[in-house]
This record gives sequence, C-alpha cells and structure tokens, in this order.
Amino acid sequence: MSQYFAAFPSINYSGTNAKNITLRSNIIKSFRQNANNFYPYTIKDGETADAIAYDYYGDANYVWVIYMVNNIIDPYYEWPLNTVEFEKFIIDKYGSLALAKSTTAYYKKIAIDYYVNNTTNTFILASLYNPTTDGYSWTKVTIDDDIKISAITNPDPAIWKQIDTYTDESEQNENKRNISLLDNSFITSIDRQLRDVMNG
Repeated sequence: MSQYFAAFPSINYSGTNAKNITLRSNIIKSFRQNANNFYPYTIKDGETADAIAYDYYGDANYVWVIYMVNNIIDPYYEWPLNTVEFEKFIIDKYGSLALAKSTTAYYKKIAIDYYVNNTTNTFILASLYNPTTDGYSWTKVTIDDDIKISAITNPDPAIWKQIDTYTDESEQNENKRNISLLDNSFITSIDRQLRDVMNG
C-alpha cells in the first residue's frame, strides 16, 4: 500500500507536503458510470485485501485497486478485524468483553409490522390485523424509523431495543465486510490509467 501512495505526486497542503490522493477518485470515476463494472463481495473472517487481489486479479500487488474502489485510505481501521483481533480491540477499548456486553451503546427503535390496505392505503398494526374477507387486498410491511438514541429514561421495551457496545462494535466491524470489486476484465485499463496519471 505504501508503494501505491509513493507513486502519487506531492502537493503543498496548508504548508505541508502531502500526497495528492484525490487522484484516486479521478481514476475510478469513469468506471463508476456503469454499475455492471462492479460486483459485491463479502470479506471472509481473517481474509486480507492482498489475498483477495491475488485470488481475483491474479496478483497481490493489485490490492490498491480494492482499496481505491472502496475508498479505503487506512486499511488498518477501515478493513474488518478477524475474530481474535476484534476481541482484543474490544478488551483494549472497554476493559473486558463482559463489560462491553453490559454497557449500553444506544437504544434503537424496534421495527414494527403493519398491514397496508392496497386500495385505501390505510395501515393497521399486524397484531390487530384480522385476515377476514373484507374485499380488500392487504400487504404486510415493516416500518423501521432507524432512530437511535443514546439514553432514554424508562424505555418501553415494546418500542425500544437496548444495544450494547459489543453488539454495536461488532455490527460496525461486520459492515466493513461488504465491499465492491472492480470486474477483473478492467484491471489492465485501470492499471494503465494510474500509470498515465503518475507520468502526467
């Protein structure tokens, strides 16, 4: 990764010499115009970016393509931790796994199931829905406001779910597993574009 950034030209940023990493977006922009140029990939536990680059592109040195496509600048913080690393991270940050699991991170509004009348567009709670023949067509829907609140006094358990810090950190780590891979048929093209930018 350091070799990849070493190739980028330097700029003066507020009096500091820095690498012009904005070139990353310029290179990938043309490929983003077609969603079919990418496909979703889920990182396995302990799988590294260079291993994915080797398996998919045939060369571990193309790890920079994976980082660029997914806008990853710091692989240490933006790549999912494996199970051992994650538990060590939790212990270092919260003191112990047990403490992290017993500490509230936030309260999340619980998703509620409704039935919607397809003709009148009226809603009824799923718990109150009576599937009688009323001449209307009904569709079951789930409404989740995705509201998170850090602290609530006497939260109603029917409305709010308590999320502990271990679960919160675990969900954030798991979300990092979902990345996109540039179709390997474009690897030669993007490699050439990078070289052109570096030499330009």
